[in-house]
Amino acid sequence: MRVVTRKQAEIAVRDHLHGLIGTEPFLVSSGYSAHFRDWKRGLLDGLRPDLIEPHFQKGSGGELSRPVPKLSAAYSSSALCVNAFGPARESPDWLDFKGLKGFTEFAFEGKLPTGLGGTPPNLDFVARSPNRVLAVESKFLETLEQTKPEFAPVYEAAFQNCGCPRLLAAFTAVRSGSEPFAYLDVPQLLKHALGLINLPRREPLMTGKALTLGFIFWEPTNRDELSPYDQLRFELARFSRLMNGGKIEFVSIDYPSLWEQWLQAPQTASHASRLIERHSHPL
Repeated sequence: MRVVTRKQAEIAVRDHLHGLIGTEPFLVSSGYSAHFRDWKRGLLDGLRPDLIEPHFQKGSGGELSRPVPKLSAAYSSSALCVNAFGPARESPDWLDFKGLKGFTEFAFEGKLPTGLGGTPPNLDFVARSPNRVLAVESKFLETLEQTKPEFAPVYEAAFQNCGCPRLLAAFTAVRSGSEPFAYLDVPQLLKHALGLINLPRREPLMTGKALTLGFIFWEPTNRDELSPYDQLRFELARFSRLMNGGKIEFVSIDYPSLWEQWLQAPQTASHASRLIERHSHPL
């Protein structure tokens, strides 16, 4: 099995897009050959920048704050998420996330404060239905890099008081190292879960609704030949066992599998075809 690095993957994604749509939309002459001249040029046809941009202007992820915005990168996980779920911004009921449907509200860069102050967790998108809140983290090439399970001291009391023994046990296991993770950013996911479980305290109308933490990740068409994609799937299965059975349901799916599901539904089929053409390729 061949090991692929983040840098190798970035080059492969860039080269795929250059071959698909040409180099003119990219900042080739400025040394940013993997960045679009304007982040809007990276959007799939039919998506409305005017409905998407305000979400990122309000978010705290800094996606549009640099001279060359992070959102303009060919390998931006936020841009991938926008291309995939953009239609839900205009029509929330369009969204079908692994069988979860019936949404009435949708927002990119959704903030879920943990109650600790500082910068709150930013989820790639948050969708709401009459009986559920779905908060999703999106990954593109980030899963090729190893992470470290680090928590500031203030998180211990926060998880102790979160009201969910299952979430507290997961935090304790990860922080102590008894449940090690390398490629899945579990500290980030646990902080997202903390923000999600804090939602009913901030918004009493959310009390009684199902709370679902979602994770979606990109894989190349030749993922069976590459490491660490095998390790990532193993870690996702372990994290799911740690989380489920508590107040927060954890669900994960890879982008290609979701797009294949969307191909089977008339409402999402044409969009799924465009996504596969744009984002399905080997490394």
